[in-house]
Amino acid sequence: MKKIETREHVQAFLNSFLPKFDIWGIFFIDRKKNDEAIAALGITPAQRENVIRKIEPDDYIETIVDK
Repeated sequence: MKKIETREHVQAFLNSFLPKFDIWGIFFIDRKKNDEAIAALGITPAQRENVIRKIEPDDYIETIVDK
């Protein structure tokens, strides 16, 4: 069974991660599956950082399926 994080845990992670992301940025590995994922999302590589900056706990919590 996959552990589903609580909304509070995800928010705590984002509160810690996003300020660091603003300072140091993020390194994206150039791989085919990453390119396929951003294409499936309908975004460009240049738009990834903007999407990441807008992530909220519900974006994570509502996408996890407990199996």
